[in-house]
Amino acid sequence: MVIVVQIDTKQMRNVITGFKRNLPKATNRALFNSSRLGGKFLKEEAKAAGIKHWGGGKRQLFSKQTRGKRIKKGIYETVMPRHGRTLDEGNYWVTLKKGRLVTKWAKDRGLIPNKVSIGGSIFVKPHPFIRRAVTRMVEATRKNIDREVKKTERRKGKR
Repeated sequence: MVIVVQIDTKQMRNVITGFKRNLPKATNRALFNSSRLGGKFLKEEAKAAGIKHWGGGKRQLFSKQTRGKRIKKGIYETVMPRHGRTLDEGNYWVTLKKGRLVTKWAKDRGLIPNKVSIGGSIFVKPHPFIRRAVTRMVEATRKNIDREVKKTERRKGKR
């Protein structure tokens, strides 16, 4: 008898074991990268919505505090300061105080008389930016997971 095809299952078992071991790591890497990208997208969309950098002093800096974060093994989230949600969600009142940019802005547009420099408040409309950033993040998550799984496949489970 002549051997036409010889199959060694040991090598295939090693590849499958490598996939078992490394696929969860690859998906975790992809999810963490997606949460980091979510922070980047939030910053970009806030800038596109006309929201300027805020923070300093006791307030958290938007540019530094908006980021991807690991909560537990396999659980990641994108965090940002609380005032970002306030800007995104709804209508709110802003107190006009001397030296604030919003006070100068309101005076320039004639929302308050020039004689009054302090006191009062104005109603501000929302600046939605979170939903667009989340949509972009979901698309990026799919691409990241596919990319990491393909990397693992190319390496035959070795990583």
